[in-house]
Amino acid sequence: LESNIITYKGLYPFISLTGSNGVIKAELTAFSPIIPKNLHDSTLPAVGFSVKVEESASGLIAVSFPNIVGTNPIGRINISQDKNKIIFTNTKSIDIDPRNGEIVLMGDAIDMITQYNINVKPEIALYNRTWKEKFENEDPWKAIINGEKYKEDVHEVSGLWADPGGILIFKYNRNSEIKFVLSWYIRGKHVLYPYGTYYQRNFSNAIEVAEYFYKNFDKLRNESVNFHKIVYNNT
Repeated sequence: LESNIITYKGLYPFISLTGSNGVIKAELTAFSPIIPKNLHDSTLPAVGFSVKVEESASGLIAVSFPNIVGTNPIGRINISQDKNKIIFTNTKSIDIDPRNGEIVLMGDAIDMITQYNINVKPEIALYNRTWKEKFENEDPWKAIINGEKYKEDVHEVSGLWADPGGILIFKYNRNSEIKFVLSWYIRGKHVLYPYGTYYQRNFSNAIEVAEYFYKNFDKLRNESVNFHKIVYNNT
């Protein structure tokens, strides 16, 4: 087999990552909508992702994201909803915190790990004379690979060594496309910018944003391509 190769391509507002090991090829595309003369959809606080895999009959795709809500990690907790959403929130974040709000990871998943600690146990890191960012907890990934049910650890974070993450697990088949959405909704009012955001006029929370984006995924993607026609095809 050839060496693993990953290729990046950026053409605003789209980016793509293509990976190949010489036989199997996987392509991830991401975009945040920007649509001419459509302010509502051009200000969505969300990113849409799609993944296609070639030369593979079927398999699993697992997507992880950390809970980064709130400037202080204490109070972070993940919540699952409707078997297709993980909601990242922070119960201790206050109104003047510019990162007060929530994040949602949504997709047509077959399974999920609502919350796990991204970090390895302290003794592992300290034994190697380093801090927690050096190593990642491999246990949930090993469970997915081995077809095992990972024991979730849903709780409100009360210390600095617990960085909660969540995973959605998808199954792909030949020529299928996996789609998922990452949305956010910031309610915090920064002392230097206390005015709020435009999307607060149209949505009440990150769940509404994610559901709207997911429902209109293809439309938002197709209409965002028109941005290329205006900008990149114009001398």
